[in-house]
Amino acid sequence: MLALRSRGLGSALTTCHLLHERETAELLGIPFEEVTQVALVPVAYTVGTEFKAAERAASSEAIRV
Repeated sequence: MLALRSRGLGSALTTCHLLHERETAELLGIPFEEVTQVALVPVAYTVGTEFKAAERAASSEAIRV
């Protein structure tokens, strides 16, 4: 991901497709019975170059004990 960024590309690690792993394999031509999917890393050129941390709520607002 860092190497991509140095070349003006952005990426994101995602695993949400695993809920539909068989369908994803068929769509991408991956042999489902032979390959175990663990993640997808979409890659694209970014718009702009000013990146910063996302705004987030305080952890005390999200964590309940």
